[in-house]
Amino acid sequence: MRILRLLACTSLLATAACPGIVGLTERWERQPAYLVDDQEARVVVPAQVNAGASFQVDITTYGGGCERQGETEVSVSQQARTADLRPYDETNVAAEVCTEELKMFSHMATVRFDQPGTAVVRVHGVRLQDKAPVTVTRTVQVVAAGS
Repeated sequence: MRILRLLACTSLLATAACPGIVGLTERWERQPAYLVDDQEARVVVPAQVNAGASFQVDITTYGGGCERQGETEVSVSQQARTADLRPYDETNVAAEVCTEELKMFSHMATVRFDQPGTAVVRVHGVRLQDKAPVTVTRTVQVVAAGS
């Protein structure tokens, strides 16, 4: 019985000494998502879509042991036929230690262009290599419905 009490006390002390176990060292902040340069970025856009029909853009972002997937902001200009996508991920800025791992997050964004023609999709984030701002650009052909 004495051993069980000793183990219980030891376990309680270990938990109190490691606040990460009970979640006290978590403070998540939204950050622009990590991308790679334009040619190597994983941004998947259909080659052709119908005018007025929504389509999906798949954006792969990257993180490590202290990051988790966030949301994606979408802004579309119908007149200019441009879509600006801003994926965000969250970083635990209070963490003292993070695991050395590479995580990949799949951000799905819904876009729609109403008029036929060439449209531009721009994804804004920061470069994985040096945290410099980067914009990845893709084009999509918007065709009249029924074409």
